[in-house]
Amino acid sequence: MNGTHLKQIVTHYIEQFEYLNNETNGEYYKWEIAGKFRTAMDAALSASDEELPKALYAAKKLSWNLIDSRTQPFSGLAKFAEKEPETVRRMFLDLYADDGGNVAVKQKKAQAFLDSSHALRDRYFPGSFLYNDDYHSVSGYAFLYDPDHNYLYKYDQAIRFANCIEFMEDWGYGANTRLDVFYRMCDEVVARIQKMPNLLKTDASRFDTKVFSTADQFHPDRNKHILCFDLLYCSTVYGLFHGISFQSIPTKERILFAEKVKKAQELKAEYDRVKEQESIVNGLVETIKNMLSPGTKVKHKTFGDGVLIQIDAENMVIEFDRCGEKTLGIIATLGGGFLRTGDEAFDSLVLQNKSILLDAQKIPSRIREAERKLIPYTEYLE
Repeated sequence: MNGTHLKQIVTHYIEQFEYLNNETNGEYYKWEIAGKFRTAMDAALSASDEELPKALYAAKKLSWNLIDSRTQPFSGLAKFAEKEPETVRRMFLDLYADDGGNVAVKQKKAQAFLDSSHALRDRYFPGSFLYNDDYHSVSGYAFLYDPDHNYLYKYDQAIRFANCIEFMEDWGYGANTRLDVFYRMCDEVVARIQKMPNLLKTDASRFDTKVFSTADQFHPDRNKHILCFDLLYCSTVYGLFHGISFQSIPTKERILFAEKVKKAQELKAEYDRVKEQESIVNGLVETIKNMLSPGTKVKHKTFGDGVLIQIDAENMVIEFDRCGEKTLGIIATLGGGFLRTGDEAFDSLVLQNKSILLDAQKIPSRIREAERKLIPYTEYLE
């Protein structure tokens, strides 16, 4: 992500803040709507079947143009509720069910909502494009209801913003939209803007009732998701890209980038797996060392009886009756099953972990190889 471009957008946003929120433009309305929408939807979803269509339409009117504009999917749902109120009620209840912040679950919920909505449209208004729900509208229902845990998706504005800040991953389009990628971009934007004191100070002024008389009704936007959408939206509509040189990133480049990110994640997972194996072996060797001490009597398959003289992180020094002092590697000796002590607990531990000890000799080379493969891809792990 191009942090310099993001800072330039934020600078323009701060400079134009009063203009964006004047009486004519009134972009603060997003916070105002979000402050009232959940109450309106809860009232609608608890209304009788007869009252549900009217209550949904009231929530639709409250949402202004954030969902319905050239198409009117929210109005369509109010229409569908006249025919199948319980179906529409269940659609919203399922969409609003707790997902623990799991974006994969959010995607499944959104798709289920779309499937049901399209089925209702085809049943009662076949061939109509006017009442067509899509990922923008469904994200809108979720976002306005719970802005702290959802983002509002609007493709045209989001993709221009992504191009400007050089967010390279491809979230697809239309029915193939991937919310996890879009959320990843928004999460990164939010993480960065939360470290920009000037922006946070400007944003805080929005909640001053001396500036906006209805500010006490605004959604507090604790996680800055509304602010994130406002930046995406205003960048296109109010020219916050002014003076920033950028180009559209071709889909093929986004796809190639995504492939490299995936490869980087796979290589990092392999590296982590081998390092975890190393950690397991180190813990096992430490346990073994704690069970052995100078003076311990041992029996070696080749060298016979002996006494342990010294032990360190890697080696044991043993004085054998037949051949004198030998320095033996802990892992190779125990993994190969060459040494026993006669202590049941120790010998059982070594036997149970024989395969781990045998495999441990290959771990250093595996780590080096995993590092070698990962290094060219580390830039895609950010």
